[in-house]
Amino acid sequence: MKKAVGAVVLASAVFSTAALATNGDNLICSGPICRAMGGAGIGLPMETDSIYKNPAWLAEYSDGETLIASFGGTLFLPTVKAKIDTMMMNVDANENGTYEPGEPMINAGGMTNYAKSKADTFAVPEIGVLYRSGRNLTFGIAAFGISGMGVDYRNLDDPIANQALSQMNTLFQFFRFMPSVGYKAGNFYIGGSVHLAYGLLSIGAITCATNPDGSIRPSTCSQSGSGASTDLGAGYDIGIGYKLFDMVYIGANYQSPIEMKYNRVFDFNKDGVYDDLKLEQPAEYGIGIGADFGNVRLVADYKKIKWSEAYGYGKGTVNFGWKDQDVYALGAEFTFGRLKLRFGYNNGESPIPDAVYQSPPMTPTQFMGAVQTSYFNLVGFPAITEEAYTTGFSYNFSKHFTVDFAYTYIPEATVTQEAQMDPGGGYMTVYKATAKNQQDVITAALTYKY
Repeated sequence: MKKAVGAVVLASAVFSTAALATNGDNLICSGPICRAMGGAGIGLPMETDSIYKNPAWLAEYSDGETLIASFGGTLFLPTVKAKIDTMMMNVDANENGTYEPGEPMINAGGMTNYAKSKADTFAVPEIGVLYRSGRNLTFGIAAFGISGMGVDYRNLDDPIANQALSQMNTLFQFFRFMPSVGYKAGNFYIGGSVHLAYGLLSIGAITCATNPDGSIRPSTCSQSGSGASTDLGAGYDIGIGYKLFDMVYIGANYQSPIEMKYNRVFDFNKDGVYDDLKLEQPAEYGIGIGADFGNVRLVADYKKIKWSEAYGYGKGTVNFGWKDQDVYALGAEFTFGRLKLRFGYNNGESPIPDAVYQSPPMTPTQFMGAVQTSYFNLVGFPAITEEAYTTGFSYNFSKHFTVDFAYTYIPEATVTQEAQMDPGGGYMTVYKATAKNQQDVITAALTYKY
């Protein structure tokens, strides 16, 4: 069983990013109003931010404007760390195709300190425009960066960390261009968006070829990345809403999955051919309720993210075992003349939990797969944050111009996974990894209304 763990080094090649969000690899929201209110917005109108949260509310303008245009961006500042305590690997030192008695078994982990990713600053653009055509019909268009992430573990000062973390370096970007429409008939609202997506993925890591018995061949260890790969995809978004007593809002929203395929992105199996990776952004659906009391607005949302049904994340030949997320968001807004103050909270349980894998009862194949998936998730893609505390404001400089600001603090989350084998005489740890992820997110925008 020990030699089965040797193949774990290949997992370092699959994908490595640091999630730009509380909710998996997605931002909790797009836009400063929604983000300042905890990522809630399904159950309450939020101007151009509703294009992404619930397009049904596009037809509900708070001040009856004909045009709203918001231009801004988000600065994402993650602090991502990884540590491999143990990663036992058999080495085919003679390179004759099999591990033989007397050849070394090494601990490719053995880190005593956490290594910090050097990828700690990302910029994400956000643009939204709404135009009212008549009393009940509104058109919208938006361009949002939904994810922007990466890790960089190259040239670390600690040589043990360089080996254990495979000098990973990646960049993943995902943008959505969304033509939208919203219509209201009395107190009923309906809307939809077409999502035209652009994705970019670059993966770099040092990997080694393995023998059928799982032992590695040292002479094959080299950088296996092929540079950036891009793809285009399409999806849609449908939302409905209803207004009660001229102050209570009830909304629901469904967002379709978007299938993406990144061609020739990485040589996963070290056969000299760059392989493709199918990575699908998952379907989401949710409900929300909000209330507008004039100078006070409150909103609460629930959202389900179907990671388990998305290719690459939860299903397919290559998938990383992510679990679905239940996301809860709360937001409040208080108006004081020209100033609006906002506060929010967001909670979504990590799709990557703490875990201990044991063989037996797991078979050798199951055990090796669990270790590879764990290495990918914790070192390469630590989307483990769960809570977000948010605040922000809007200030009306004039009837036409408003500045919007939001700050999101995401406390450090930690996940540890371990793999144990019993060769006879009791279980022993052959793999143990821990990831830490803390984030600060700043959003600012200038909004024009006419």
